Formats: sequence, C-alpha cells, structure tokens
Amino acid sequence: MSKGGGGEIHLPNPRKSDMYPTVASASDEARQKFLDDTVSFFKDLKSDVEIKVGEGSETETFHINSTILKIRSPYFKAALSNRWNHTTPITLYEPTISPFVFTILYKYICEGVVDSLKDVEPECLLKIMQAADRLLLPQLVKIVELHVVRKHCQWLKDRLNILPEMFKYSGWVYIQAFYINHISQNPEKFFGSQNFTSMDVKIIESVINSNELAMDEINVWDNLIKWGEKQPGGLDGVKKTLESLTPLIRFVSIPANSFYEKVKPHKRFIPEDLYEEALWAYILNKPKQHLQNPRATRIDSNFITPHHAVLLSDWVDGKAPDTYSTRQLPYDFELLVRGSRDGFDGNTFYSKCKTVAKTIIIIKVRDSDELIGGYNPSSWQTDYSNKDSFIFSIKDWRILDDVVISRVRPTSTSQAVTWRRNGLNFGDGDLALTNPYNNVNAGQTRPKNYDIKIRDGEVFTVEEYEVFALKGQRC
Repeated sequence: MSKGGGGEIHLPNPRKSDMYPTVASASDEARQKFLDDTVSFFKDLKSDVEIKVGEGSETETFHINSTILKIRSPYFKAALSNRWNHTTPITLYEPTISPFVFTILYKYICEGVVDSLKDVEPECLLKIMQAADRLLLPQLVKIVELHVVRKHCQWLKDRLNILPEMFKYSGWVYIQAFYINHISQNPEKFFGSQNFTSMDVKIIESVINSNELAMDEINVWDNLIKWGEKQPGGLDGVKKTLESLTPLIRFVSIPANSFYEKVKPHKRFIPEDLYEEALWAYILNKPKQHLQNPRATRIDSNFITPHHAVLLSDWVDGKAPDTYSTRQLPYDFELLVRGSRDGFDGNTFYSKCKTVAKTIIIIKVRDSDELIGGYNPSSWQTDYSNKDSFIFSIKDWRILDDVVISRVRPTSTSQAVTWRRNGLNFGDGDLALTNPYNNVNAGQTRPKNYDIKIRDGEVFTVEEYEVFALKGQRC
C-alpha cells in the first residue's frame, strides 16, 4: 500500500497487544486529560476573591476565583451566596487558619492535589484537618487523617490527652477508630490515666462498646462506676447517662459472686428489664436475648486483631466479606511460631508446623505497614495438592481498606504448597522465605501458580512473622 511518493505505511502487528491501550487505560487517560484541562481552565480565571488568613504578624492574603471556591467548598459557597452583587474583589477573613495551613488548603482547592506531608509535624497536620473540616473539605480531611494514622501512630499513642479534641469532629473516623483500637488492646493506659474521669461520655461509650476491649468485664464495670462517681452530682447526677451505658456491659462475662458484690449495689443504674434478664442468666446459666454477648476472643499476636481474624476466616471458608463477626469467629487462632520469640530459622518452623493442617502465616514487612501471608489447609510435611490455598497482602495492618487475595490457579493445584527445607513456600516462589537457615530474614513474591500479584515488589525483608493454627469450626 502506498501514498504520495510511494512510501510504505506500516501497520502495527495486531498480535503485539501491548501496542494497543486497553479500553480502561484509554478511558483513564481521557479522564486525566479532562482533569488537567479543567485545572488549567480554572487557573486562568480572574481572581475576584481575596482571603486573608492568620492574625497579628502572621498574616497572608490569597487570591482566588469565586467560582472555584463555590464548586470546591460548600463553606465558601454559603459565604459567597449573598455577595454576588458586591463590588470585587470580595474579601473574606479566616484568622484562625495560619498561612502555612491555608497554603495546603489553597492548592487542594485550586488544583485538587495535596503537597507532600512527609515533613509536616503531627501537630500541624491536625491543624490542617481542623481547617479542612471547618471549610467542609471532607476528602482532604481523610487524606491527612490517614497519613497521621499511618505515619504518626506512636505520636498518637503517646497523647491520650488529645482524645477529647479528636472526638469533637464527627468526620474523623479513622483517628477515632485508631484510638478505640489502641485503648481496647491497652485498656489500663486509658482507665488509669489522670484524664479518664474527665473524658466525655461519647468517648466512654465508644470504649466500653468496643467488642475487642481486652479487660475483665468486672473491671470494665468498676471503671464505669468510677467515672460516674467523678461526674457533677456523682452517680445520681448522671443516672440517665449510666442507664444508657450499662447495657453495653457484658454481664454474661461477670462471675456470679462479682455480680452480687459489685453490680447489685448499683442496680438502680441498670434498666430494670436488663437487670432481671441478667439474674435469670445466672439462675438458668443461659444468656437472654437483650444481654450483650461476650467480647471478642483475644488473639495472641503482635499485629493482627479480631478484625483481621474475621477477614481471614471469610477467606478460608470462601464466604462473602463480613459473613463472620468479631463476636462469632469460626476458629480459634492458636499461635504456633513467632519469629522474634522462637527464631526465624527453617528448622523451628518445620519442627512446630510440619504435621499441622489449616495454618495461616502472617509476615510483617520491614520498614512498612504491610502484612503478607498465606493459608495452607494441608500440613507441611510434603507437597500437597489442594484448591483452597491462598496468599494475600494487607497494605496497612492498622486499616483494612487495601487488601489483595490471590487463590491458587485451577491448573496449579498440585503446586499449591511445595515442600522446601525451609518449610515455607506457596507455589513455586509465589510466596516464600528464601534463606531462613542462614537467618537472613528475606522472602519473595513471584506470581506463577496463584492467580494475581499480591504486591508491587518481588523481594522483601521480614521484620516479624507469626504462624497460627486454625482450631475447631465453631459456627
């Protein structure tokens, strides 16, 4: 085929599919082009609003178009709604927001991007969240909030005194969940703190309502009474509040003698029908319908919680997400091996796990928040053919919002779990510890026998690993 001077036109080889973008990728490119053009268009709009932020010597004025403000922020849309016929520029004042903080907000409003938060101190990050909350920018709140939880978790743990401030904002769900999870695993720090009795009722309710609260139930009751005694007017001054909180107590987990000695004297704070059901539960040794079930079974782990156990149990049994709950786990997670306790060498793994079926391996990747692991329904003595093995990754072990599960391919079931001297290998290196005999705590994830890739990199270093046996199907 020729054109003009006879030069040939070479069509791409249709067998080279990588030369053609997929419909999805082409759509993504078109969407990005639209966003880039939109941002460029808004940048060229004339500024008709000036926003003065800060106070005293720390002030700065930002210039922006009112249309952008109205589109991006319901707060500014309301602020500007009655100013359409005013002369321009319109001046708005935000003295409670510092120039540095508003610089972050300004770029997010105008361009939809957030500058790197890596070097921003956590105190300042909270101020960014407060300002974003004030200006009704929930997506920005979420971005900064997740960064705080993931990168400054120890800073948060060391500052239980900021709990009241964190619970003022209904949209700060990740930080609030982080604190409730931390308190549930370390309740003595919360109940023993100087600020405990001054905590708002919303915080107290969230803590004692936690299904993962790792404290004997009678001690939970004692602390609730202790909190009530320190409120204005004492226990009787917060009688209605206590009547709303006492139903959260798991009376079925309180021994009868403790109930008689410590609960009965305060029965006036328990709804009458609930108290009567609790008594019948002791007499008949059978919980009634209005009593709370016992709290979640505690798991001996450095990083997984009952919420992880729900996710893993759903996967093991091939169930839809959240089929099980932390109150009704189908399995006990019995710890067999912990690297930091028992060693990382293959001999240890093999001696403790070789004859055990239904095991889950959890690996914490060094210098990250990532967990990876796998499930083996068979024992580890030799190669086993099975169709139920899977490997997985959890991007952030604290927040289960980015997880990947990869099941063994139907054509590779004979290589679902292959035996190696180090004892830990799913597929042919799909997930394996590479050289634990030399105590080099490294591993690899190289897709071959499992259906999808579980992480970006192939090689990783192990910070910690735990192996659990799943015992007894209880539901």
